[in-house]
Amino acid sequence: MRTLKLVGASCILLIATSQTVFSQSSANRNLSNLTSPTSINQSLLPNSSCSRDLGSGSRKWRNLYLCGREGINISNPQYPLDIYNTNYSTSINIYNPYRGQDVNRYGIYSSSIINDGYGVGAYVEGGWVGLWAIGYNGSGSSGSPSWGVYGEGYATDCSSGNTAYGVVGNAHGAYDNYGVYGFASDDNGCGGFTASGYFEGDVYVGDLFYLSDRKFKANLAPLKSPLAQIMKLKPYSYSFKTTEYSNIRLPKGKHFGLVADEVKQVFPEVVKEAVKPAKYSKDMKIIEKEEKYEAVNLIEILPAVIGAIQEQQTTIDALKAENQELKSRLSSIEKALNISSKQSTGSIVLTDASFSLSPNPSGGTTTVSYNVPTSASNALLKVSGANGAAVKTISLASGKGQMVLNAGLLPAGTYTVSLFVSGQLAGSKTLVLSK
Repeated sequence: MRTLKLVGASCILLIATSQTVFSQSSANRNLSNLTSPTSINQSLLPNSSCSRDLGSGSRKWRNLYLCGREGINISNPQYPLDIYNTNYSTSINIYNPYRGQDVNRYGIYSSSIINDGYGVGAYVEGGWVGLWAIGYNGSGSSGSPSWGVYGEGYATDCSSGNTAYGVVGNAHGAYDNYGVYGFASDDNGCGGFTASGYFEGDVYVGDLFYLSDRKFKANLAPLKSPLAQIMKLKPYSYSFKTTEYSNIRLPKGKHFGLVADEVKQVFPEVVKEAVKPAKYSKDMKIIEKEEKYEAVNLIEILPAVIGAIQEQQTTIDALKAENQELKSRLSSIEKALNISSKQSTGSIVLTDASFSLSPNPSGGTTTVSYNVPTSASNALLKVSGANGAAVKTISLASGKGQMVLNAGLLPAGTYTVSLFVSGQLAGSKTLVLSK
């Protein structure tokens, strides 16, 4: 009996030992990457109280390889990785706290190029914000930029219809819609260049509106002497130095405009120093330097142009009224003297052709025909300028005659030729002299 018991105990011990070895051997085969002793720092089996971790602060997994569709907080994943969040504001938080080296590390890098022209790098949706991007510069060194969003579209084919867009904004369906909304402000009072938008190259728009509501404006005052100010400006035709300043992408061809330093002498308020930002490569190397220059807000000059036109029109209207008054006075005098402006007995005879000097015939001379009664005590031919002052007076003999008036010696302008007989106006005619 003792021998049987001993043999039985030995069999039981052998079976138990075999089970242990088999269990460890299975563990080694399933977790062959683990070294002896065959164990892991945490249980791979979860529990109902959600108190177990996979790994620890001192013992960590390196890589995780998954096959097929996997889900977190979701029972039926539709994609290679689905994350379903019902309790927290953030579904995925990727944080790279490494500091101390000037190097760019990507929080998220997404690439999807199925074929040339196909593939979406990232597609996001949000009920409030689809994508919130912040570029943080902090207390970076001078000249170090930060971009909230950097968009670049590029292609290598110039074929017609092949198009690249750096940024596309599309808004629709709401009461107020903004395709792109950009704003910038100098919150820290640094005093540098600030612009809500900066564009290199041509900009095309369907409609362009400027803020002009009265509720935003104070200290409204009419412009003083706008015509005199506008007359100080010097318009030019010019071409840009496209080769010398290739980093600004200046337009080619002939252009028309003003020069900023000259405008500043007349309207300093509409001239401002601008800065074309530098361009960087992906490793933060400057490939195009920044460029400072003076820019002119031509829209601000437009009100002065309008004021100058109005001032000029007021002068024109006054001259028209004065001219009409002079015509009326002349007509009254002619009626009182019973004189015909073209021909009458005892009066000057002036033909239309005699006073047409454009071009001036016979080297600048004009022939004047006249008829002075023999009973007249004297006769004078008087040439007066537009202001009424006499520029030439000629004594005439009685009877019919002609005289040559050397009008070419007079400056270009409008003159009045009048015949006075015995101290009375016998007739007059307008002479227009063009050089």
